Amino acid sequence: EEGFAQLTTYAQAEGSARVPYRYRTAEGYQLGKWVGSQRDQQDSMSADRRQRLKALKGWVWKAV
Repeated sequence: EEGFAQLTTYAQAEGSARVPYRYRTAEGYQLGKWVGSQRDQQDSMSADRRQRLKALKGWVWKAV
């Protein structure tokens, strides 16, 4: 839940959930790595979790 809360805050502030891989919050939370981990786990996570991420503005499953 912490990662999702951090991502939600980031998306609201930046207008998108596209987080650079090396991004850390001011508190030091490695949000970019957390986002990468979520993308890697897409096939094994619950449908609810996938939907919550997908609902965030700018979320993409494959970072380009």
